[in-house]
Amino acid sequence: MKKITIILIEDNRLLREGLLAMFERQPDMKVVQANPNDENILKIMRKQQPQVMLLDLGLRNRAV
Repeated sequence: MKKITIILIEDNRLLREGLLAMFERQPDMKVVQANPNDENILKIMRKQQPQVMLLDLGLRNRAV
């Protein structure tokens, strides 16, 4: 069975780890990357080529 590949971008550690644990229990899903921020996200996307990306949209409002 081919797994659905996922990239998870979430700065809240507890939420990120909770989502990661939930996905790990799913036999047809695999988190290929879990990051606390969106740095280098394009590079990661090109390398991992996930089918799904979960992105915390609140990250875009952060001052750089």
